Amino acid sequence: MTGKIYGISDYRPVQFNQTRLTELSGRRLESLRTLGGGVLDTYGLSLRFATREFLVGQERNTKANLGIISKDLADPLALIGAISSVGVAFWGRGSGNKRLVDRAASNIQALGFQKLFEQFPNLLATVRASEGGRTKPGEKGGNPATFLGQMFGQRGILRAIEQTLKTRPDLITDIVKGDTQIYHILKDPSLFTEFVTEAWPVSIVVDNVDGTGKAARAGIANRGVGEHSSVVTYVVTGSSARAIPDEYIEKVVLMGVLDPSLNVDSGWQTLLNAFNDVSGISQRNMNLFSLDRARHADEIEKILKMGPSFIEDKDGDVMPAIGAALGVNIFENGQPLHGMMANIGGGAEGGLLLPISWLGGSALMAFASKVALKNNNWADRRNLSQKEEEVIRAFGFDPHKPFNVEDLYEKPFEDGVGIYGGITDNYWIPELTGVSMVNNGSDTVISSVLQILPNGIASILRFHFGYVNGEESTRDKMEPIISQIKRVASDEDEIKRIIHRISYDNRYDLLKLGFGAEYYPAITPIADHYYIDWEVLSHLSDPKNPDRIYDEKDVAIINAVTKEFPNMFVTGR
Repeated sequence: MTGKIYGISDYRPVQFNQTRLTELSGRRLESLRTLGGGVLDTYGLSLRFATREFLVGQERNTKANLGIISKDLADPLALIGAISSVGVAFWGRGSGNKRLVDRAASNIQALGFQKLFEQFPNLLATVRASEGGRTKPGEKGGNPATFLGQMFGQRGILRAIEQTLKTRPDLITDIVKGDTQIYHILKDPSLFTEFVTEAWPVSIVVDNVDGTGKAARAGIANRGVGEHSSVVTYVVTGSSARAIPDEYIEKVVLMGVLDPSLNVDSGWQTLLNAFNDVSGISQRNMNLFSLDRARHADEIEKILKMGPSFIEDKDGDVMPAIGAALGVNIFENGQPLHGMMANIGGGAEGGLLLPISWLGGSALMAFASKVALKNNNWADRRNLSQKEEEVIRAFGFDPHKPFNVEDLYEKPFEDGVGIYGGITDNYWIPELTGVSMVNNGSDTVISSVLQILPNGIASILRFHFGYVNGEESTRDKMEPIISQIKRVASDEDEIKRIIHRISYDNRYDLLKLGFGAEYYPAITPIADHYYIDWEVLSHLSDPKNPDRIYDEKDVAIINAVTKEFPNMFVTGR
């Protein structure tokens, strides 16, 4: 029996809900208000109450090592995800502009991370993978992002790291990647414990928004404010994580299949048989996911002839994989989504699939060539260009060797949390609803977050926020500072005046984090400071460059900030 291809529009899931709902205790709420107070206050929000709805209430594995992140920081990290989603709802959702979506999410996430982690004296959080720099169809790359190498923590620990880098510059590897981004890799933040013995390294893998285009597009779904299944997402773990380049990665996800001898090159029939052996589900009853891309079409046809059906979507491959791992839906053929095959997406999303392992599945991967896939021939996917191989090797990977998500983490079941915050209603996990503005006089905004712990416990946290000084005030405060400057300033002199005023109105942190999120393709983060590569910046802002990212206002902002706040920068590495 040949399987079928279903699109989102004509293949509706039937919700399978066996959850229990609890309201967070007063003590838990007070802890959230304390740890999350910095970001709540910045944006004029109050946390009224929150609920937890368990999707998986029992442990899925016994390997997990739960600690401070899982027990004490998981809920505050979910709170940051919820607030980030609110910011996108105000300043990106339905805008038609992907940069605005990414800018809103990245600015709030960065501030949230800094405000939270600086409360822990020795915590050093480093971004080990992020998406944004890679060019995509219709995009020039360099979208705003919480970027690779960015660090968060108390000023004291960051400056101690900075002193270490002055004497050990070999801990940073610089790579120029094409014309759109420079990668600046810390070889491994855990190495700093050799020099700053009190440092407690924490790794962050982030895709500021999975489904950016969905959030940006206004449509019929979600009351005209974006399409389904757009989320802010990140994994925070106490494990050392490998830095991951923002390159194409082929991904296969199968639940219950834990055979370490399998990889993406094992062959479709072998992989399907492995799933059949552990699940007892025949191939004709299987549901698989793949992004709707021309490059996937021929391979999907081969798998369809083996029996499985496919559900395709235009954008976002993180949430289908997580939805398959949770198994919260039963589709029209009486089966849930079982996994993903014949799918190629971004590198950061690979690291975000760590909770697949926590929930009892496998995420198998291999690097693929964006250059070779321009002709949409699946067979060419491993024909990496010399530049692609150079970048991948510099990150410490064998470009041609398959791997799995657990290979990206030194201790994959170490203390941590996976966060997936709903910007729009979620097709794959219907309990994960999009940001809702309640306009009934209550001045309430509701934001939902999926939280997954290393033991496989998964729940939906639903935060009910109030506006301290009204919705308009909160909306104004959530506007990213670069957006605000570009909107208000009509010329270079006005840009200088606005940035000068920031010296006096307590918005330095917002400017610094927003600046980094916007201009990271030409920045090396040196712990608490930035180093600007002016040659790269000149190229990325050159009107003659067809891949130009920055315009005259960007150049004026950069010049004004470097002159007004010289202590934000270092002049050498």
